[in-house]
Formats: sequence, structure tokens, C-alpha cells
Amino acid sequence: GPCYYPLKQVSAGQDPLVTLTKSE
Repeated sequence: GPCYYPLKQVSAGQDPLVTLTKSE
């Protein structure tokens, strides 16, 4: 699910909010 992407991105130093926007 998309919920896993933000968690991984946070570890990469990316903002979870930004990741959620990209996922959609």
C-alpha cells in the first residue's frame, strides 16, 4: 500500500507529505 512509501521516503530524508502527494 501507499502507506509504506512515505515511511521509506522519511528514512531517505524526504517529507512524508511530499511523498503522499507524489503517490497520488
